[in-house]
Amino acid sequence: MEIVDGEAISPEEANGPGWITAYNRKPSKSKAKQPQDARPASTRGRRRNGGRTTGPRGAYGRLVATSRLPQLPRDTYRIIVRPRDGLNVAKITPVQFEQSLAMAAALAPQDLTEDSICPNVTQNIFVVCTPSERNARAYTTVQQLRLRDTLYRVAVYPAPPDDTCKGVIRGIDLDLSDNQLRELIVKKRNPSALEVKRIKNTPAVTILFQGMQVPNYVYCGASIIRCTLFRRHTEVCYNCGSLGHRADVCPNPNTTWCRTFGLKTPPENHQCKPHCTLCGGPHPTADKDCKRKFQVPYIVRQRRRRRRQRGRSRSRGPSGASSRNSSATSSTSAASRRSRSVTPAARRRSALHSRSRSRGRSPSRLAGLTWADRVQGKQQSQRSPPPTKQGLGLV
Repeated sequence: MEIVDGEAISPEEANGPGWITAYNRKPSKSKAKQPQDARPASTRGRRRNGGRTTGPRGAYGRLVATSRLPQLPRDTYRIIVRPRDGLNVAKITPVQFEQSLAMAAALAPQDLTEDSICPNVTQNIFVVCTPSERNARAYTTVQQLRLRDTLYRVAVYPAPPDDTCKGVIRGIDLDLSDNQLRELIVKKRNPSALEVKRIKNTPAVTILFQGMQVPNYVYCGASIIRCTLFRRHTEVCYNCGSLGHRADVCPNPNTTWCRTFGLKTPPENHQCKPHCTLCGGPHPTADKDCKRKFQVPYIVRQRRRRRRQRGRSRSRGPSGASSRNSSATSSTSAASRRSRSVTPAARRRSALHSRSRSRGRSPSRLAGLTWADRVQGKQQSQRSPPPTKQGLGLV
């Protein structure tokens, strides 16, 4: 599937208030909802087959690992609160933020009984989950919060629902508004389309699809337009040099950073040698040539993981069969080698021994014989000549 390079847009533009309507269009799942008071299970540090998982390598791996959140309630409205004016999420208590957000949204404490609030220190945001559409719309109207007798501006916007993905179409007229685009795209001819939104003032339009598959083509009215998978930029703060957030929401606005060399608080006459913090390449951080500039979409990661699992299962099957075949072949060859190593004299002795054992003997007689008697009788039977007809009284 073709993947676009993405557009340099802010998270507020990528996740606008229009995604609220996508929750209503999204079909509900048949499986039962998880209890709201269930203890969330952390997604960090999971063990596989009793062993520790391998730690992430590099700055990009650490960014992905630290950005993971606990398991949040599903089938809920997910609201992102992005503070501004240097507000540091790590220095705010969750209870203090909850009270300030409820007051700014004009919600009573009993209205928040089923809501969930989780901070993301790496991205310097708060994630709010609520099953109530009324609470979700109230949260999106908040523009500032009062914390410790100080007003901070915030950007609040809804995130796309779970089990959805984004696609991009290009070459759309700038004269078409979002409402007109919604009428042209969100219809029966595009059954998986939930919502549309234009990227800034460009001819590119993002489409939210139900499920984890982006169609190759979509209908815009009667026109068939090529649709590609949307990729986001890796957020890099050009103010403090940290990964995961942008400069407009930096919690340390007074920090200086050299983007070319990746050095914090550099001296005035320092020598800049290009070094990327994301990939370690000889270029400025998050440059257009950086291979880590765009995030790998979840759909692509999921397909790669399934492909690796299928490859391991296939390689495990033939190897097991071949090992079993090789063991059977080795045992057969060993038996044949043993059979070939027996001499003719040994074969005759074994035949005589088997015939002597097959002769009728009473159990009591066999029980009375010792090991020495049996050996002596065996030697006598081998040395004595075979009986003649005269000896048997047959003549």
